[in-house]
Amino acid sequence: MPRINQRSLTQILEKLSITRLSQYLLLFLLGWSIVQVLTYFQTVLTIFIFSAILAFLLNYPVRWLSNYLPRSVAVVTVFLSGMVVLIGLFLTLGSAILSQGQQLILQSPELVNSLLPLFDRLNRVLSDLNLQINVEELVSELRSQIFLGIDFGLSIIQGTISNFVDLILVVVVTFFMLLDGQPI
Repeated sequence: MPRINQRSLTQILEKLSITRLSQYLLLFLLGWSIVQVLTYFQTVLTIFIFSAILAFLLNYPVRWLSNYLPRSVAVVTVFLSGMVVLIGLFLTLGSAILSQGQQLILQSPELVNSLLPLFDRLNRVLSDLNLQINVEELVSELRSQIFLGIDFGLSIIQGTISNFVDLILVVVVTFFMLLDGQPI
């Protein structure tokens, strides 16, 4: 290891004076406080950013339609047609996903029961080979994993409901941004 001589050590200490260290500390605290403020207002910022982007994109058809209709009627027409398309898409995809999820939940016990004979056969083969492996632990682990998957699915549903509330807020803010469309 190289030795630090006295002269280089004093140069390093001169560069790292108390004022410079306090400046670095204040800079770090400023960055940390900005991150904390942005984290606190994350949901509000996300809603307004998505609303602004959506209002910006919907402003083009509103401007085109406002050549033929008053602006408020054009906003309502474009907004309602967009909502009809989105609702149709969500209903189509949502009903398919919900149906598949219900079938998975209903058939999961049957799936476990159909795997039990396979585990019994595996246990016999392993005992014929003089390998002592407890297959019952594998079966209980499989059952617990299936129930954990169901629990995970329920938490996804809860998150989806929360995101649906955020979506409603985005839609409302977008509508009012479109009504006041000149700044866009």
